[in-house]
Amino acid sequence: MKLLVQSLATALCCLLPLCANLDPAGRNVLWFDCLCCPGHVAVCEGEQACLKDELCVYPGVCRCPPGFYGAHCKTRCPGEFWASDCRQLCPCYPNGRCHAVTGECSCNINRWGPLCQNSCKCARHGHCDATHGNCSCDEGWWSSTCAKPCQCMTGSSVRPSCEQSTGRCQCHKGFWGLKCALTCNCYRSPCSQRTGVCECEEGWWGPNCDRRCNCDSTHSQCDPSSGNCLCHTGYKGDYCNLQCEAGTYGSGCRMRCGHCKDNQYCSPTDGGCAACAPGWNGTRCDSPCPSGFYGDGCKLTCPRCRKKEPCDPQTGYCWRCDTGWTGQRCEKPCPSGTYGDACAFQCNPCLNGNCNQVTGKCICEPGFHGESCNITCPTLHFGPNCSSVCECGEGVGCNPINGACPQSSQGAVIAGVLVPLFIFLLLVVLCCVCCGEAPLDSKDRSVSSLLL
Repeated sequence: MKLLVQSLATALCCLLPLCANLDPAGRNVLWFDCLCCPGHVAVCEGEQACLKDELCVYPGVCRCPPGFYGAHCKTRCPGEFWASDCRQLCPCYPNGRCHAVTGECSCNINRWGPLCQNSCKCARHGHCDATHGNCSCDEGWWSSTCAKPCQCMTGSSVRPSCEQSTGRCQCHKGFWGLKCALTCNCYRSPCSQRTGVCECEEGWWGPNCDRRCNCDSTHSQCDPSSGNCLCHTGYKGDYCNLQCEAGTYGSGCRMRCGHCKDNQYCSPTDGGCAACAPGWNGTRCDSPCPSGFYGDGCKLTCPRCRKKEPCDPQTGYCWRCDTGWTGQRCEKPCPSGTYGDACAFQCNPCLNGNCNQVTGKCICEPGFHGESCNITCPTLHFGPNCSSVCECGEGVGCNPINGACPQSSQGAVIAGVLVPLFIFLLLVVLCCVCCGEAPLDSKDRSVSSLLL
């Protein structure tokens, strides 16, 4: 019966927002014996109050804090359990323990893995990583399981411990070998701790580093095997004490300057130019202009060279021109009387026209046609290539050049139009005069009869 009442109260709690009030302490106090709605805090007070170490779930129901159980919540959970009232089973038991709140595993010694399911292989001088299982050795021990003791020589080793992966000791200067048991034979220089080969200090060379270099130490380095001077950029000579000559640069001055502007010299160290001569670009001015460009800074576009070939990067001149064109930049048509590739061919006579610079064929003037433009246009045709038809009337020819009609035919046409129009206008005027005048008197009629 009590469970039924609590269920109904819970439903009312979640359906009616008025079921929760705020007490003076700022806590949500619930009406009835109901479970807490989301966002509300249960309060167990009065007869239903929890003990000191208990947690209120809802009025009348209390639980122990995580990691404890029992009537008074004083008993710790066994190793195989965790959470409040020890209600959760620990998956890493017996090889580890679970965190009372989160359940995260803490592995026992010599166990590793997310559930402590793996056994460590470390010897007694190693410590197992609980996550990855790798061993960390105590000082003086090495190998993957920390089972081997280091054998570093006292006095020649920096410390008694060695590299865990190889067992190699760190030697003091003048000693080498796995255990630092061997002495270097390198005069004043150290040797490789692995091979014993001498590593000469600056200014010395030779197998035992016992020979002094004679190089200019400011502008060179001494080869420790041969004693030769390795010059810095901008210097040359056996001892690297000579600066590069003008126009050269680099180590030993073996490189030549590029095309600097106005024949200026490049930097003796890296060969850089302040500016490049026309047709060149790059830091050292040693690269020609990209295809299609020329001039100062490679900013000018090449002219119309043959088949869009690149021009001279310095001058912009074309190596070859398209058919029918000539000039340094292919900007001129072939001279009169020539045509073709490089204008090398002579045109046939064009009596009344000009030779096409590309094909060599004649382009006739208006009024002529034919291969040599020596034939006038036939009757009733005119213009370039005699392609236009005259408009002077049926069967009437025109000027073969401009198509103008003959004046006689033009007069006839004009007369045929204007004469009838003039007669018609004259009749209209006479009619108006006759109809508009008053009757003539006798005197006027006699004068008129005399005039007639």
